[in-house]
Amino acid sequence: MRRWVDLLRAGSASRSAPWVVFAAALAARLILGFAFLHPTAPVTADALYYDAMARAILERGALVSPTGELTASRMPGYPLFLAAIYALGGTAPVVPRLVQVVLGSTGPVALFLLARVVFGAFPAVVCGALAAIDPFLIFYDYQLWTESLGITAVSWALWFFAARVAPNPSPGRSAAGGVLAGLATYVRPDLVLLVASFGTWALAKLRPWRRTLISGTVMGLSCVAMLTPWIARNAVALGHFVPLTTESGFIMWQANNEDILRDPALYGGWLPWPGNPDADYFTPPDLSKDPRFTGYVDEVDLDRRLRANVFEFWREHWRSMPGFILGKWTKLLAISPGFPFWPRSFVWLSRLWYGFLLSAFAIGVGVALARRKPVGILLAFLGWFLVRVAIFMSVFRYRLQIEPIFLTFGAFAIASAIEWLAERRAAEKP
Repeated sequence: MRRWVDLLRAGSASRSAPWVVFAAALAARLILGFAFLHPTAPVTADALYYDAMARAILERGALVSPTGELTASRMPGYPLFLAAIYALGGTAPVVPRLVQVVLGSTGPVALFLLARVVFGAFPAVVCGALAAIDPFLIFYDYQLWTESLGITAVSWALWFFAARVAPNPSPGRSAAGGVLAGLATYVRPDLVLLVASFGTWALAKLRPWRRTLISGTVMGLSCVAMLTPWIARNAVALGHFVPLTTESGFIMWQANNEDILRDPALYGGWLPWPGNPDADYFTPPDLSKDPRFTGYVDEVDLDRRLRANVFEFWREHWRSMPGFILGKWTKLLAISPGFPFWPRSFVWLSRLWYGFLLSAFAIGVGVALARRKPVGILLAFLGWFLVRVAIFMSVFRYRLQIEPIFLTFGAFAIASAIEWLAERRAAEKP
C-alpha cells in the first residue's frame, strides 16, 4: 500500500498530472452526463432568462430582459458567454452544454493544483480524483445557469491566491488577483467575496501593515476597475448607480420575510413572489398583489424598496435573528440534491456523495488546523460565504460555491487516513 502512495506522490509532481486530471474529469462528465442528464433537452427555469438575454444580444446588441427593457437584473458575463456560443455554434442547447463540460473539466485541475500547494502531493491526487467525479459539479455543467462558470472561476481564483499571491503578495500579483475576481464577478455577483476573502487573510497574516494595506488596496482597485464598464453602462442605460445587479433586493426579500420567519422548516429557503408562484420570467411581477407596493415601478426602485423592507424586517425581529441565521447555516449541512427534477438514480448517488464529502470535510478542517497547514485563504472564503448565507439564502444551488472547500479539505482527510494506514501496515511488516 505504501508503494502505491509513493507512486501517486511522484506522479502528482509530473507535468502530465494536470492533463490526466482533466481527461478523467472530461470522461466522467461525458459518461454521466449523457447517461443521466439529457444534454439535448430544452432549457428550463433560469436558463430561459439567460437564453432570451443571449438571443437579444445577438439581435439587438443590448442586454435586455425577456420583456424587452434594458436591465441590470443579471450580470452580463453569462449572457455574453451564451451569445458568443450561439453566434459560433448555433442555438441548440447541447452546444453550450458541451462547451461548459469542457470548461468545467478544468475546475478539477485547479483544485488538484490548489491541494498540491496547500496540502501536498498525495492529497492533491485524492482531490483531483474527487473533483473529477463530483456529481454536483457534473450536474451543473449541463445546466445553462451561471453556476458552472462560477464554480470553475472560484476554483482557479483560490488556486491563484494560494499559489501566487499568498507567497508573494506584490502589487502586480495583487492586481492580477483583483482582475480575476472582477472577471468572476461578471458571471456571479457574489464572487466579489473573493476580494473580501483575500483582504481578511491579509489582515490576519501579512506584516508589516503597510504591505497589507498596499496589497489589499491594489486588489480592490483592480476589481473595481474591471467592473467600471458595467457600472458606467448601468448609469447610462438605467440612470442610476448600480454596482452589480438589481436582483439583490429581490433575493434578500425572498429569504427574509415574515412568512419565512414563522416556519423554521423554511429557514434558508425562499418564498415565491406573491401571485407569481411559477416564477414566470417573461412578465414583470404584479406588484399590486403585494400590499407594500402599488403599481409597477422600475427595477432599480423595486430593488431599493425590497432592500429597505428587509432592513426593516431585521430591525423589527432582531431578537430572532441569531436563531434565524443559525437555521440558515444548518441548512448548509442538509443532505439534499436541491432539485426535484434530478434523475432518480442521480439523486441517490448525490445524497450518498454529499454525506460522505461533508463528513470528510469536517475531519479535514480539524486535521489541517492541528498540522498548521496554510489554509487561511480557504477558511476566509468559507467565512465570507457564511456571511452571505446569513444575508441571503442557503438552498442547494446557492451553496455550490463552497464545493471547492469541501473537496480540498475532504481530500486532505481521506489522504491523511490512507497515508496513516499505509505507514502502519509498513511498520507491521517484518
